[in-house]
Amino acid sequence: MVADARTMRAMEPWLSGLFCYWRGRSQGKRQGLSGQALDALEAFLRPDFDVGIPLHVTLDELKERVASFTEDQLGLLDVGCPESR
Repeated sequence: MVADARTMRAMEPWLSGLFCYWRGRSQGKRQGLSGQALDALEAFLRPDFDVGIPLHVTLDELKERVASFTEDQLGLLDVGCPESR
């Protein structure tokens, strides 16, 4: 199963679609796992799940934050220095 950056932004709908797909494939052919079996499966799989945020997403967010800090700082300068620049 592969998920790209677009998928990471909307993981819940992607997973819901994946689950619907597999439910449709095995309609009437499967039995649910017991709570104990689900707990064991979760404990086994959890350490292996790693969701990394792509570097370009992190950099884009950082650029937005820096730009907003700059706008805020310019606003403070405008308040502190009423003369036009």
